[in-house]
Amino acid sequence: MVWFTCFAVVGGLMAVVAARPVVRGYGTSGMVYDHFDMEASPELKWLPCFDERQATCALLQVPLDYANPNAGTTNIAFTKWTSYNESTQDILFNPGGPGIGGIGYVNNELQAEYILEVLGSDYNLISFDPRGVNRSGPALSCFPGELARHRPNYTEMAMTAPLSESYMASKAYDEFCTKANAETEAKYAGTVAVTQDMAHFIDLNHAQKGLEGKALLNYYGVSYGTTLGQTFAALFPDRVGRMILASNMDSAEYYTGAYQSSISDTDAAFRSFFEYCHKGGPEQCAFYGNSTTPEEMETRYLAALRSLRESPLIVAEPSDPLLKQPEIITETAVMQWAFRATYEPLTMFPKLARGFAAIENGDGAAFARVVREYPPIQPPKDVFKLIVCIDAHTNYPIKTFQDFLGTREAYIKESHYGGPTVALANLMNCAGVNITPPQSQQFPGFPAAGTQTLTPILFVNNLRDPITPLVSAHKSSARFPGSVVLAQDATGHGASGSRCIDDYTLAYMADASLPPKDTTCQPDVVPFMTISKQ
Repeated sequence: MVWFTCFAVVGGLMAVVAARPVVRGYGTSGMVYDHFDMEASPELKWLPCFDERQATCALLQVPLDYANPNAGTTNIAFTKWTSYNESTQDILFNPGGPGIGGIGYVNNELQAEYILEVLGSDYNLISFDPRGVNRSGPALSCFPGELARHRPNYTEMAMTAPLSESYMASKAYDEFCTKANAETEAKYAGTVAVTQDMAHFIDLNHAQKGLEGKALLNYYGVSYGTTLGQTFAALFPDRVGRMILASNMDSAEYYTGAYQSSISDTDAAFRSFFEYCHKGGPEQCAFYGNSTTPEEMETRYLAALRSLRESPLIVAEPSDPLLKQPEIITETAVMQWAFRATYEPLTMFPKLARGFAAIENGDGAAFARVVREYPPIQPPKDVFKLIVCIDAHTNYPIKTFQDFLGTREAYIKESHYGGPTVALANLMNCAGVNITPPQSQQFPGFPAAGTQTLTPILFVNNLRDPITPLVSAHKSSARFPGSVVLAQDATGHGASGSRCIDDYTLAYMADASLPPKDTTCQPDVVPFMTISKQ
C-alpha cells in the first residue's frame, strides 16, 4: 500500500474522480460517456463507451452483503478493453489504492493498449472502480448526506502542528466520521466485500460467455491491488487462474492498519537518487555540482535541509503564473515531495535534481515551480480512511497518543527519509474510526500453513520500492506455496520498463510457467540515462 498514491505501474495516465454514489441513469443501446449515465443491472450488460472502438462499459448491481439479501444493493462500474484478437479470456486489473479507481487508469487508449501488450493478446483487459470509489457505490464520506454542506468549513491540521494536537485532531475527525456514518452503508465497503464482487463478476461473465466448468479469476493487481489479490486467493484458492501481483504489500500487516515494514527499502530507494545522479553526470543531473561521490551529494542535500529547518525559503512572485500566492518552503514540505518522487524515478529524479539544486541555491520560487509541474495525486481522504479502517476495525494497534509516539519512533528508526513522512500520514489514520463490517465481510486472516492456489501466483517487485518493499513480496509468496517472486534491480513503485519482466509476464500469462527461483531482471532504462538491451 502506498498511503500517498499507490498506483504507478506502467505510467501516470490517470484521472481521479471524486467518489459519489451511482443513483441516476437511463438505459441506452448507444454510446455512453460515463457510468453515471447507465442503468444498473443485476446482469452484465456491456454498452459501447468513451468513443473507443475497443471499449465497453457495464454497471453491475450487486448485494451490499451477499450473506444478507435484505441489506440492499449497490452498483459497481466496469470497463472492458477488448483485445484485437477477440479473445474469450478476460483479466481483471486493479492499479492500487485503496480509494483509486481502475476505470480512470485504463480509460486511455495508450495506457490500456500498453497493459494489453504486456499481458499478451490473448486477454481482454477489464478494470473496475471498487466499492466506494469514484463511479461505484456505496458513497464514502465523513460528511455524508446533509453534512456535506458543512465540509468546506472544516480546516485540516497543518503537518507542522505539534504532534499531540495533530493526533487529537485526527481522533476527533475520526470519531465524528464514525458517528456520521452510524446509519450509512459505509460498513459494506471493505476489501473482503470487493473480492466477493470479483467472484460474483467472474461467475456472471463466465455464464454470459456460455463457458462450462468453474469460473476462474485472471488478475493483475498493483500495490493495494496486491492485497485484493492475496485476499481473493486466500478466500477462493480454487478459483485462482493467472494472477500477477506487482509492488506487493504485506497484506497481513495491512489488515492491522499500521504497516511499518512498508518503508524498509525507502532509504535505499532514496539514496539511489544520488547514485543515479552521479552516474548521469553534470549534463544530465542538475544537482551534480562539484561532488565526486554519491555520498558527497547526499551530504549536500542534508545540509540544504538543515538550512530550511533554521530558515524556510520565502516564495513571493505574484507575476509568475504558477505562483499566485505567498508561501514558504519548509524542511517538511521538501521531505514529503522528495519521498513521493521516489515512486517514479524515471520521470521524477530529474525534477528532484532541479528541486534540490534550487534549495541549495536558496531559490524558493524555482523549487515551487518544479513542484507545480508534478503535483501529487492522492485518493480522496475519506474514501481511503474508511476502507483502511473498516478493514482494520478491531486490529488497529494504536489506541493512545503514547502508542502513536512509540510507533512513530519505530518508523523513524526504520527509515530516515520515509519514516517521518509516512508516520504522519499513516499512524493517525484510524485513531478514532470504529466501523465494523458485517461478519460475512471480515477477513479471517491468512492461514499459518499457507494456502495452495489452483494456479501458482507470480509476485513481481523492485529491489528498491519506497513503499512496498521486496521483503513484502517474499512474505506474501511464503503464504502461497508454489508461487515465485520475480525481482527487478530498480528503484520505484511498480516494476515496469524491462523487457525481461515483460517476457516472464507473457510466458506466465500464456501457460502459467514461472521464472526460476531468485530471478532478478535488469531494467532497460534508468534515471538520467538510457540502457539498450539486445
